[in-house]
Amino acid sequence: MKQKQEDGIRLIFEAEDGFCAEKITVYKGPLEKGEAFEAAEVKGSLSEAGSAKKALSESFGMKAALSEISPAKESFTQGTGAEEFSAEAKAAEVFLTEAAAGSVYSYKLDSEGCYVYTGVVAFTAEDAAKGVKIIPYRMEKRRESGFEAVFVSRWTEEVENGCFNPEHLKGFDKRVPDTPAFSKDKAAHQFTSAEEALAFLKKMCASYSGVYLYELKGQGGCPAVIFTKEPLDDAETLDEALQRLAAGGRLKALYQAQLHGNEPAAGEGALAAVQKLAEIYDGGLYSRSSARKKNCGKTAGAEKSSCDMTECGGILTEAMDIVIIPFANENGSREFSRWETVCGGENCAGEIAASGSDNGENCVKEASAERNRASEIGVSGSDGEKLDLNRDALLLRSEVTRAIHRIFCVLMPEIFIDAHEFSGRKRQVHEENGHYILDSLDDIQITCVDHLNRDRRIFELENQIMLDTIDSLSEKGFRSFFFPGSFSQNTSCGYARLMYALTFLVESNGIRRGKIHYGRRVLSQREAVLSILFQAAAKADTIREQVDAARKDFVKRGGVFDEEDIFVLEQKTDQSRGVERPRKSFDFAGNPIDADRRVFICNRGEAVRGRIRPAAYILPKDCPGAEKAAEILSANGAVYEELEAGKSVCVERYLYNGEKIVQSCAENRTFEAGAYVFSLQQMAANVISASLEPDLGDVTERNGSFLQAGILHRDGDVCPVYRLVFQENPAGEKRCRRTPGSKRPARPAK
Repeated sequence: MKQKQEDGIRLIFEAEDGFCAEKITVYKGPLEKGEAFEAAEVKGSLSEAGSAKKALSESFGMKAALSEISPAKESFTQGTGAEEFSAEAKAAEVFLTEAAAGSVYSYKLDSEGCYVYTGVVAFTAEDAAKGVKIIPYRMEKRRESGFEAVFVSRWTEEVENGCFNPEHLKGFDKRVPDTPAFSKDKAAHQFTSAEEALAFLKKMCASYSGVYLYELKGQGGCPAVIFTKEPLDDAETLDEALQRLAAGGRLKALYQAQLHGNEPAAGEGALAAVQKLAEIYDGGLYSRSSARKKNCGKTAGAEKSSCDMTECGGILTEAMDIVIIPFANENGSREFSRWETVCGGENCAGEIAASGSDNGENCVKEASAERNRASEIGVSGSDGEKLDLNRDALLLRSEVTRAIHRIFCVLMPEIFIDAHEFSGRKRQVHEENGHYILDSLDDIQITCVDHLNRDRRIFELENQIMLDTIDSLSEKGFRSFFFPGSFSQNTSCGYARLMYALTFLVESNGIRRGKIHYGRRVLSQREAVLSILFQAAAKADTIREQVDAARKDFVKRGGVFDEEDIFVLEQKTDQSRGVERPRKSFDFAGNPIDADRRVFICNRGEAVRGRIRPAAYILPKDCPGAEKAAEILSANGAVYEELEAGKSVCVERYLYNGEKIVQSCAENRTFEAGAYVFSLQQMAANVISASLEPDLGDVTERNGSFLQAGILHRDGDVCPVYRLVFQENPAGEKRCRRTPGSKRPARPAK
């Protein structure tokens, strides 16, 4: 008997090609959360499900029945033809008694060996009038050969077809790049492999001049691509090439991508950027003469706020050297995992726990949590612990992080770009007055933040480039906005900020999206990064001069105790200062809401907690973990001296008073076994402070400093790190400062 329209709406899942999902689950709301009803759970065909009505959830207001639409047995071949599937039913039906115009539901489709599809359904007024909504779908087999998604999420049909229409894009070459992921022999949601990426980069280097390829670690390992007008044919090693660039006098940029293996458009966007840059540096796309004729950038005697690729190819080649690491996490990408496996076997968690005296239990809990999260996103492979490479900047547990930081320390780039993807599904939905709203369907988000341990002049330069890039992408038809920035000091961007580089985080909307709108995501990555690079090139002289001056000032004021010099341990966003930018909201039918909406971009810092910098930090050689700490800091660009055994020095200690870390009065201390002395009169001074301060606050997910991570260990209430604090009298005699550690509030660095 046909249901009355006012009783609800029939939701029909109709399989294409006859291959039905083995399990279909419907949820109330857009995020597959809360109460759910399984419309069918079968092995082979929907008709074998039995009486689905026995599983009714009356409180949820759902009724269900199997609909034998096209009941004749159908068979078809999927993928390579290795397997054949059949189904006796083509559709499953769920009757939603509470559904009406404007209501939103979500669903999950699952079959063994196939991609797990989730999606959202919005019932429009037209659907309500008809009393039915049909969801066509197809289940596709996974190759299971690596570099492949498991979970794939879709918005509503109206959002996918309307808001992601390629006709919205304009003013640039919007053809899908011919990078490896777009090969026709790929499975539906299979991406570029490490081997394919390396082969593609070798082809670029063989086809164009001005492009050089090096590898960070072994054959098939992490590749590094260099773009420069500096001849590097005789530079046999990456270090030699980087030293040439460092001495070349041009602006230097370091661009890394896909540090998280399940964010493939970041890496593919980097390959697409390599392709464009190869044409530019070769001279085959934009000639230097044409750029000069167009009076671009500094040739006009004034710097433009933004710079278009069609005009400024020559300026880029003349002004900038670029190092790109497009495929940073091979292990994670192969497993399609956020993490890199750093150790294997059952004892891995125990090893991590044993490394930290105070935090071992928490490390085990974190390890377990990471395993659970890995399971949620379909990570396969090793039982080893998963390391987030973007939380490894201070600890250097990964060889990849070490290799990238080696590049940074030799090159000392003025520009740093880190490319990722974000999860728009979880981030951008909220409920308002019983209606679900998409805050925005951003294609791309970019951020820079005003970190208080860095010269403010650098932020002003990068902030303008970020805002101009957001505007430039919007003009091209992308929905672009600000990514909520972090002040964390243990991320890749955090490390670059501590080293006084203009730092940009680029995020496309792609986690759990498989290859949905993949071309658009890749193009948004490419255009965002190229926009940043071209704008920086147009301001090359100013950026290079100001960064160089700020770095020299920073080093100059280090090594001498100054009560005005504060290292900020923790900061927060200053919500009172920001810049307005337009940002549309949408309903789940794809209709814009409040088209004139403007949102503040707040990315300036406000100090929460800080401490006066010492002249130097001292690590006794006989304290456990000291040698390891010295090695990590050295790999992170720091230099140290060694204090001879039996030497006495005037120092402060860190003490734990049961609630927080405090400083002792200064006293003479004899280091019987000698010590490592890290003067802060060096460029890595910020990294040294972040690593050795026992109570660092600005960290993400994992403990950041050496004491927090368990590399160094507290002996009772005493921390093993000492502060060298002295003042010099006019005669040059060093006198011990006998006052307790300052408790004044933190102030921004100069």
